[in-house]
Amino acid sequence: MSKKSATDITVRIILSVSILGFFIFGCATTEKIAKDIIGHEKFVKRKMAFLPFANLSRLGGNELQQRLLTQLITFLKRNCGYIYVVSGKKPEAQITSVPRLASGQIDNLAMARVGRQLGLNAIAAGTISDIQCTKEKRGIWGFRKEEYTVRLIFHLRVYDIETMALLLYKELEEKMEVSEDEWVAIKRRNSYNQQILENLVSRIASRAGKIICEVLKEQPFKAFITSSRNHEFIISAGMDVGLKKGDVLEVYESQGTIKGKGGQFYLLSGSKTGEVKVIKVFAHRATLAKAMGKGFENSSHLLLKRMK
Repeated sequence: MSKKSATDITVRIILSVSILGFFIFGCATTEKIAKDIIGHEKFVKRKMAFLPFANLSRLGGNELQQRLLTQLITFLKRNCGYIYVVSGKKPEAQITSVPRLASGQIDNLAMARVGRQLGLNAIAAGTISDIQCTKEKRGIWGFRKEEYTVRLIFHLRVYDIETMALLLYKELEEKMEVSEDEWVAIKRRNSYNQQILENLVSRIASRAGKIICEVLKEQPFKAFITSSRNHEFIISAGMDVGLKKGDVLEVYESQGTIKGKGGQFYLLSGSKTGEVKVIKVFAHRATLAKAMGKGFENSSHLLLKRMK
């Protein structure tokens, strides 16, 4: 039997068992069946968080970007089972306290330190750059009429905590046809129909959520050693992401930093230096013991070992 045929058969089996399990046993049991077939590592969640969103449009105030962020997080929690969104007053305070460079950009190294303490795989930032009012004539010549449109433009960035490299940059745009009166009110930044902007924000949040889901789905789960004592190591990931006692993680060395544009620094990772095993699992952290190797105090990141 060819490799392709074997793969096709495996996929069909997984799909068939998953569908059957869903109807007979429900979601939780179906997920367990899938884990048993395709491997535990695929179901360890990736942690992410968000920097406060910005709104440069002069419309909607702080409430508009906060509404977009809230809807985006809600979308991820409902639709992306392999993403764990870190939220709460304490982590949000840590994230918002990260200093900025003279250019106004977030300090990469400071963000990486905070992100590693929180156990993040990625952190995202978003900006509503503009809300435009445009009009144009549409229709058959001689019967053309003015069409009034409101357009919201949003910029999404997702950064990798391991290196602070940009995983994703995307400009998203949503538009909506409105009445002339509504168009004039928005254009003049006067009293306007809030539902128009809420509709556009809702569409943007859904699209941004789908993009983040796809990007993080392709990223492996990563963990970072936050402290060590008596030959044991602590990481900021535990039951919240699905780690289990006995899981083995591979340790990769750090190779320092490299300077980029605008005074930013990026982190470099090296080769595998050893392995650690999970011996205790808590809600948001885990304790690990050395299985093999050395130099873990200078590690870059940890990856879940694929079990054969």
